[in-house]
Order: sequence, then C-alpha cells, then structure tokens
Amino acid sequence: MDVAAFTLVWIGLALYALLAGADFGVGLWVLFASFTRREEEIRKAAFGYFGPVWEVNGLFLVFFIVGLMAAFPSALALLSRALIGLVLFALVMFVVRSCAYALLHHGPERYHGVARWAFGISSVLAGLGLGYAAVAPSSGFIRGETLDPGFYTSPLALTALPLTLMGSAHLAAVVIAAYAHARERGEVATEWLRRKALVAGAAMLPLTVLFTISLVAEVDYIRDQLASLRVLPMVVGGAAILLGMWSLLRRRYASASLLIFAGYFAGLMGGAFLMYPYMVYPELTISEGAAPDASLLFYLVITAVGLPLLIAAMVALYNMTLGPERAQSEQLRESAEG
Repeated sequence: MDVAAFTLVWIGLALYALLAGADFGVGLWVLFASFTRREEEIRKAAFGYFGPVWEVNGLFLVFFIVGLMAAFPSALALLSRALIGLVLFALVMFVVRSCAYALLHHGPERYHGVARWAFGISSVLAGLGLGYAAVAPSSGFIRGETLDPGFYTSPLALTALPLTLMGSAHLAAVVIAAYAHARERGEVATEWLRRKALVAGAAMLPLTVLFTISLVAEVDYIRDQLASLRVLPMVVGGAAILLGMWSLLRRRYASASLLIFAGYFAGLMGGAFLMYPYMVYPELTISEGAAPDASLLFYLVITAVGLPLLIAAMVALYNMTLGPERAQSEQLRESAEG
C-alpha cells in the first residue's frame, strides 16, 4: 500500500509541477515581450491563458501536501524542517507575484510598468526556489533534518536551476502559443511564441544531459539505477516531447501541447521511481516514512474517489475558461466593441 500511496502523492506533485511550471514561465515571456515591438499582443495572449486558471492550479499542491500529511507524515516532517527556507522564499514570491498581477490589471496605469517587471521577476524566482527544493531530496545533502549549505553551490543544484527555468519557459511558450492560435490573438504573437517554444525545447536537451551527469556524480545510487528498466518512463517521456516538438514545427498546437505535457509528466514520474525505495536519499525510505496501514488504506480510498473528481473539475474549468465557448464570447464582445 505504501508504494500505491507514494505513486498518488507523486502524481499530485507532477501535475502541480507541470501546471505551475507553465504559470511561472508566463512571467518570463511577459518580461521578454517588453523588448519586442509586439509587447501588447504577446502580453495579452500570455495573460489570456494565465488569468482564468492560475489560482486553481495550486489545488494540486494542496493535494500533494495533504497526501504527505496523511500517508507519509515522517517525510513531511523531515522535508518541512530541511526545506523551510526555500519554501518560505517561494511563498513570499507567490505573494509578490499575486500583488503585481492585481496591480497590473486593476491598479493605476502609471504603475503598470513596475508591476510587469515585479510579476515577471517574482515568477522566475518562485520557480527557481521550488526547483531548488524539488531536487534536494534526491541530492544526498539532507542530513538528519537539515539541508547542508553546500547543496546551494553544488553542481547538481546549479544545473537544476537553468533546467527548471528552461522547462517552465518551454511549457509556457507551448501552451500560450496554442491558446493564441485557438483564440486568433494574432499570427505574430502565435509565431513568436512557437519559435521561442522550439528554442526552449532544444535547449532542454543539453541542460538535461548536464543535470544527469551532475546527478550521477553526486548520487551513487542513481548511477546504479540508470542501467535498469526504471529509466524507461523517462525515455518514453523524451520521445513524447520530441514528437510534440515535431508537431509544433508543423503548427499542430493542440497535439504538441498534449504530447509535451505528457512527456514531462512521464519524466517526472520516472524520476520519482528512479529513487525507489528512498523518499529522501539516504535518510528515509518509503516504508520508513509511511503511516500505519489503516491510514494508508483510508488515504487510498479517499484519493481513488477524490483525484478523478479533481482532475475532471480542472478539465471542465480549462474548457469553460479557455475552450470554444470562451472563444465565441470573446469574439462577440470584441465585435461589439469594434
């Protein structure tokens, strides 16, 4: 039961990493758009995707934390103590980002420039803080209940940061390009974002190789696992991302988005089980961190009912806010205004 619970917890974390990663990447492209002639068009496309859904994506983070609390309380206690600094930093950036977004859309116009920069920078910093926190449990730098300060300047952490940033940029560019194309937000914005998605996707390959080399050098256990079948999900994920890039080259935006997100999801899930049986290497295994069987059974039953409902609600939300009905209402409103 502990492995099943671990799988469900990681599904929640992987979904949050994908959806929130795309959200953080929006901030990066909002910053980049400031240096183009089509800033307004690109920014409207970016916020058109981001605006309706950014708050609710955090439900998967709640799902992950509640899952740890119910099924792996020892792991939650250990990670909370070791990663409190990084998590608090990310939370502060969340607040700055939210304030900047509100100011940008509802504040005086003279503050919009500052708000755009605050939104973009805080989005990037929040993503980097969570990227640091995400790689720490597999690094071997968590000793006892503290994170060794040497982790912050280790090759593993320093290669994880650009990988996290580029992954967010890649996901965001793909989904915003798909959104702009579906909404007919302007061919210039769609093409600009498509090209940036292709560049970010191409940059992911060398960054992934550097990160893998650093991980193998730092963590002996990972080196032994790379020759096993546990790497298969990551290989499948890489193939899906390559197919998604091919679809993007051919301007098939919907299939590109689905394939690329599926590829990242497979890679994240594969990375989780590459560490099996550890939750925090080498301090805590899955069985050591698991709650009693009765608690695990309760968590599995509740999650078997609740997770499909949560995913269904998110799909419905995306359809209502970004789907055909929203597009038609936007076109009617813009026609009336014209």
